[in-house]
Amino acid sequence: MNIVSANRRHLDEIAAIENSTFSDPWSMETLRRELENPISLFLVCEKENGEVAGYISAETVVGEMYIGNLAVRQDCRRQGIGSLLLQEMVREAKKMRCEFVTLEVRVSNTPARNLYERFGFSCLGERRDYYAHPQENAAIYTRYLNEEET
Repeated sequence: MNIVSANRRHLDEIAAIENSTFSDPWSMETLRRELENPISLFLVCEKENGEVAGYISAETVVGEMYIGNLAVRQDCRRQGIGSLLLQEMVREAKKMRCEFVTLEVRVSNTPARNLYERFGFSCLGERRDYYAHPQENAAIYTRYLNEEET
């Protein structure tokens, strides 16, 4: 498995993962804009054959990193791919000297919440009715990066 910067050739596979994972998936146009956004960091995990196994996207603004999406292809789950992607994104945040990394996740998404907690993220609150289809609160997870880490 290799973690690489996403590019246009990955978009169809990213869109397929997005559509099979999320009830309100990003459109192809949104994915394309995210890929071309100068403040975005978009990484994919490629299998040995070049197929996309998962991806993560984030935006960095004034030393703060906001993870937008993290998803792993259904047949590749429980293989550590989400961990690899999150680990690399946190590493990038440290290189960019970000103060923190933050994200929202459905309160019912226990596997994702467990992953974030294993990586030192803490739940700092909830956003009421953040998600639609189905309507649900979002848990806000944040990891502060201290000077020793950056």
